Amino acid sequence: MATQPAVAGEIFSIPVDSIFPSKTNPRGRPSPEGIEDLAADIARRGVQQPIVVRPAKAKGNYEIIFGERRWTASRKAKQETVPCVIRDLSDKDAYEAQVIENLQREDLHPLAEAAAFKRLYQDAYKETKHHDKAIELVAEKLGKKRAPEFIARRLKLDDLDKEAKLAFQKGTLLLGHADELARLRPEEQQAALQWLLKKEREIQTAAGWKKANIVPGVPELRLWIQQNLFLDLTKAPFDTKDPSLNPEMGACTTCRFRTGNQPALFGDVQKDETCTVPTCWTAKRNNALVQIADTRAKELGVKRVLKVGLGYASWNNSKVPVDVYIEYSSTARIVKKGDECKQTQAGVITWIAHPSDAAGRKEGDTVFVCPKATECPTHKKVDSRTARTLKTFEQMADTRISNLRQETPQRVRAALIAAVIRHAMKAELSLSRKHLGKFELMAGQMHSDLFFDRHRDLCKLLGIEPTLDRYKNKDWRGTSESIFSGNPVALMVAMTLMHSYHSGGFGRNGNPLPEFLRLYKIKAIAIEKQVKAEIGEKIAAIQESLRKRKAKTQKKSSSTTARK
Repeated sequence: MATQPAVAGEIFSIPVDSIFPSKTNPRGRPSPEGIEDLAADIARRGVQQPIVVRPAKAKGNYEIIFGERRWTASRKAKQETVPCVIRDLSDKDAYEAQVIENLQREDLHPLAEAAAFKRLYQDAYKETKHHDKAIELVAEKLGKKRAPEFIARRLKLDDLDKEAKLAFQKGTLLLGHADELARLRPEEQQAALQWLLKKEREIQTAAGWKKANIVPGVPELRLWIQQNLFLDLTKAPFDTKDPSLNPEMGACTTCRFRTGNQPALFGDVQKDETCTVPTCWTAKRNNALVQIADTRAKELGVKRVLKVGLGYASWNNSKVPVDVYIEYSSTARIVKKGDECKQTQAGVITWIAHPSDAAGRKEGDTVFVCPKATECPTHKKVDSRTARTLKTFEQMADTRISNLRQETPQRVRAALIAAVIRHAMKAELSLSRKHLGKFELMAGQMHSDLFFDRHRDLCKLLGIEPTLDRYKNKDWRGTSESIFSGNPVALMVAMTLMHSYHSGGFGRNGNPLPEFLRLYKIKAIAIEKQVKAEIGEKIAAIQESLRKRKAKTQKKSSSTTARK
């Protein structure tokens, strides 16, 4: 066939054998499924929509920009030609056209989107030399529906490891799971994935109760990650600005794994000062402790000092560097300065299991240790174990008053949540049987996704004693579900509120309570006043007990003085 000059919008019939597929198609090769049906339809009616091609380097040949399924089916239907629209596009423009066209499809897998975005991002980064600007440029090319935050989340999906990608492609993991895992480094991804895939729950079957691997919901995964992998940088026991503590990762302030440095990815994490790489945190903490020990050794004029831990070695779950532990069964003892023996070595405290084990000491303090005190003639009778001081009545009363005041906001919140849930339980349902079934399905999934502790909190909040399971354990989860039997709307309300039971929620605006208070017309101010009045009465009762005790002590002291 003689090549004719391409005219915009003009359709050409090009031999099937003169066309070849593109290597950059974001969708990859078309699956055999559906090709048979499409080929049969083409054999009967022909190709209804032309494919888009561009001239190839070899004269008379064309490369598919999009329409590869129609071309494959045409070959299978033994068509000699296929209708085409010819566009003269560069490699870059052709790829962008492929991406934009494929993104219009509803069945495009998020991982395919991620791979497509990555190529566009790489080209944009070469142009801008800036991560955020490159993402904004990609979003601009793809249109208003693709916000920079969306592009950033999709790009991260390409960072999933092979096992996580496979689980996502198989449908074992949801998009929400994949988004949460993709924000982590490979080591943390593996830890979270193992927790997800090996989580066992007991389910009731026709044959009885059985253990089954049920993948936890996205909220449960998010909570597990925040509790087990995310760390608060404001409480870091090292200088977050010091890049020398881990040269490979650099300073925390500029690290890309600090949540505040990537708001598009970590918008749901409330604190900007959060580290998402516990291995780096541990390395920096350990290196900082080694630096402290080395500095202390120079100050004391010795080669090295011991790194001392106060408490049992089995309690050191965070693996803080410790050379010798001081606890009830240890052979080592802390000795007074000036009372050293030949074996005594200087040390610096690097770990304390509990403040009550410290006897006023703190991490970084210098101490002197006899490593074999139980065999040492000088220190055999020395006991450096800290005695647990008993609190006085006054101290316990002050602690109780302080706790009541600190707990006031959460107690008010709990009372408001309880009021909303009770109103939801009393509200009349006006759902058809069809819609009732849908709500029951959604409510059941939300109940399954709720973290275990929140089921217990819900039962206690409503004053309901849990039933016992077949192992005679308290069945908080089963009890919390039975409370709302036949009322899926109330169950959904309860699950929504219990996901954010403690002040705040997962997102920056994740507090649904005010809206529920408005919807159910609950007098929040009256409830708040009542809760605060009850707490005030408790504090007043404690203060009255203190006053009476003080008066009794003074009276006793006065009578003792008079007798003398």
